[in-house]
Amino acid sequence: MPGVGSLSLVELASEGLDGSGPELKPILTLSIKGDNMGNKAVITTEEEKIGVYLNWNGGRDSVEAFLAVCDKLGHRKPENDCYGWARLCQVIANYFGGVHCIGIDRLECLDCDNKDNGMYIIKDWKIVGRKYFDDRTEQNEYDLDKMIVEIMDAQPQNDN
Repeated sequence: MPGVGSLSLVELASEGLDGSGPELKPILTLSIKGDNMGNKAVITTEEEKIGVYLNWNGGRDSVEAFLAVCDKLGHRKPENDCYGWARLCQVIANYFGGVHCIGIDRLECLDCDNKDNGMYIIKDWKIVGRKYFDDRTEQNEYDLDKMIVEIMDAQPQNDN
């Protein structure tokens, strides 16, 4: 069933209940219900051919900060060539530390109508449009300047 799952914290018991040897026994289980796990978004250009998928930090406040960092670092723009896409992905993945979900693909292969933040359309490192967002409340959890500093701190020092 989509959107339903559980996460269990387990410990290794020295012996199973039947005396057969070590086994994992749950000590805490969290159930996750609903169709909205993550904070998803897709970032694309006006061309709407390629997109970057974010499973986390897809709110407008985070996306604006990712774009601002790319602009501040002088990266090529995704609407100009593939190196722009690569640098956008690199900035975001550096921030996540390689442990969270990010993807890049043809737009038709991505979850643009994701029931979270939808799809951002960008140009010149600014959000210029939006699709699949409707009347949901815009995320405004992170201070832009603080978020930019956090993202910049996550970037390699000699990779500007």
